[in-house]
Amino acid sequence: MPHLEPPSRRTAACALLTACVIAGCAAATGDPRMNEHPASDPPTAHAPGVEVELPGEGPFQRFIVRYRADSPAGRESANVPEKLRQAAAALDPAPVLSWQRRLAVGGDVFTVDRPLDREQARQLMQAFAADPQVQSIEVDRRLGIDPPRQMRTRGD
Repeated sequence: MPHLEPPSRRTAACALLTACVIAGCAAATGDPRMNEHPASDPPTAHAPGVEVELPGEGPFQRFIVRYRADSPAGRESANVPEKLRQAAAALDPAPVLSWQRRLAVGGDVFTVDRPLDREQARQLMQAFAADPQVQSIEVDRRLGIDPPRQMRTRGD
């Protein structure tokens, strides 16, 4: 067996520094092996009793719900329509919620069969927030820093 020399102080210092940088990066990015609550699945900010935020006055007709990764609806989008029906029952009359697609970031886009006013949208979002499998619920809206521009059409 060949004889291995002990690492120099410089090599040991580099190894220690590398380990610290990796641990810091893992903690900052939410590596589940490093944190009790990974960043990809934090405790919900929309817990029951917490007021949900609605942008503007409405009407509201598209929403994004994100289920916890370890929940049935979070693992498989086929389970989402049933969860939508359960949440819709919180409104009277219950609207029809239609699942549209799963986003690359894990959220599910759904639409409501009729525009909801501010109070109805808040009630719907609170119904989702009361479900422990829901990580977040928000209005699907255009995000940006510029005001919406009117598109020019032929003849303008």
